[in-house]
Amino acid sequence: MERAQSHIERMIAYSVAGLAKMVSICSRALRLCVERYRRISASIGGTSASHAFLNGVTLAQVLLMCALLAVGAAQAAGTRDPEQHFFNPNTGDLKAELADARSAGKKAIFVMYEQEGCPGCIYMKTHVLSHPDVQKFYREHFFNFAIDIFGSVPIAGFAGGGYTEKSFAQAQKVKGTPTLVFHDLDGNEIVRIVGPVRDAAEFMLLGEFIASGAYKSRTFAEYNDSRRK
Repeated sequence: MERAQSHIERMIAYSVAGLAKMVSICSRALRLCVERYRRISASIGGTSASHAFLNGVTLAQVLLMCALLAVGAAQAAGTRDPEQHFFNPNTGDLKAELADARSAGKKAIFVMYEQEGCPGCIYMKTHVLSHPDVQKFYREHFFNFAIDIFGSVPIAGFAGGGYTEKSFAQAQKVKGTPTLVFHDLDGNEIVRIVGPVRDAAEFMLLGEFIASGAYKSRTFAEYNDSRRK
């Protein structure tokens, strides 16, 4: 019940944030269209009623076209709820998830440790994990889970054993959020990043770093530098 309520709350918050972003985009586009209409109207010189029409196109029609274009642009650059499209359903049994990941040909298990109200966690979900290309890549190569460092939901660790989310995070020595951890398919930690990544591009590089096996011979900072040159 606690997880379901938390999931609903996150979905509502994400939807509100997405709506606010779309409204902002549309508002800016409409302001630009109105300004352009006024400039065109002024350039044809007049205050007469005949000049209130630009080749038969009224201001209302211009605004409608601008609104449709703005909404289309917002949707084209749109994001998706990471709770549905990035994270896998959490069964609460990480040992079983390892077996399923091996069977599915995944490269690793990704865990994001989070807590309610964490600014870095909100940033990750809003600006990084919400990108469809990120979601596609991570779903293809990894199983992805979120763990609340103060959660009371029961969970079995990679080696078995009974925990709550909170006690498991403590056992993993998680000190802050977000903490991003990759585990190999034996449950061993291979990479840990404390704090949010800069953007979706850097998070994609991190995923490629793990999926390619480059982590076995170099650090992520070295890999990042080599790929950006």
